[in-house]
Amino acid sequence: MTIRRTIIVGSCAGIAAIGVAAVTAVATAAPAVTNHTIKLVATQTSSHQFSSSSASAAETDRHNGKVIGYDILSEHFTKTSGLILGAFTTNGGVIYFRVPFTNTKTLHGKVTGGSGKFGGVHGTIAATSLNNAGTKTAVTIVYHH
Repeated sequence: MTIRRTIIVGSCAGIAAIGVAAVTAVATAAPAVTNHTIKLVATQTSSHQFSSSSASAAETDRHNGKVIGYDILSEHFTKTSGLILGAFTTNGGVIYFRVPFTNTKTLHGKVTGGSGKFGGVHGTIAATSLNNAGTKTAVTIVYHH
């Protein structure tokens, strides 16, 4: 009877250990990343050239013609490259981004963070000029927490 009891107790302990391991594995599994997409058309409302290498702009952002937010850009250029730093504000928070400037119609950059409901977000941003003056831009922001 002691051998049987030892086997039963050992089996129960083994089953309990497997159960704890399974619960721990489920509890520590990373949640699936869910991407969110914002599509908009940014129309420049004002701009200022500070120097030959520095400028800023303010834009109104619309989706299907309806104003969904605003953005502000800070642009810095050298003879060979450039960088656009920006912030897009909409209902619930702000998304920050940086876009290297290239001589292409579409620019690709990174979402670097945010505040409010966008706190801690990361992702990508793509901006395609819709006119020769560069005052109207189609923008796609893809972000995740």
